[in-house]
Amino acid sequence: MFVVLLSIHLISAAIWLGGAVYERFVVVQKARKVAGKELELELIKLFISTSRIFVPAVVLLLLSGIALTAQEKLAFFSGDWLGMKQVIMSLIILGFVFVQGPRNGKLSKQIEQDRQSGGIMSETTRQAFNRLYVGFDLIHIGVVINVLLAVWKPL
Repeated sequence: MFVVLLSIHLISAAIWLGGAVYERFVVVQKARKVAGKELELELIKLFISTSRIFVPAVVLLLLSGIALTAQEKLAFFSGDWLGMKQVIMSLIILGFVFVQGPRNGKLSKQIEQDRQSGGIMSETTRQAFNRLYVGFDLIHIGVVINVLLAVWKPL
């Protein structure tokens, strides 16, 4: 069972981190290059739509992490590397639920308004997108730290 749970955990982390790298360095960069054109709006819509992939991956990551911790009879939120990972993951989830999720929803509505008013992204929508992806950058830094903690196990 450990190997199955660990495999699910690692695959979920790879989906999340791999997708984050693709979003940041491909989708966001292309959107910046085509600023002011119709394609910019479509790329931002693509960026937002990836939550359908990432949310299930994060849920699997979270559940498999909890199951691994329980199966191995390890402590939750202890002072070691695993406790640090759990705190970081908790902050990531809280940040998504209370900040990024609502921003994502608001941006989706702004994109639809921009589509209906000519298909070009407004400056207000562009600023909202910039705030959104900076927030996701912070979340993804947390994911990278968690991967490093899992590999390094410093404490």
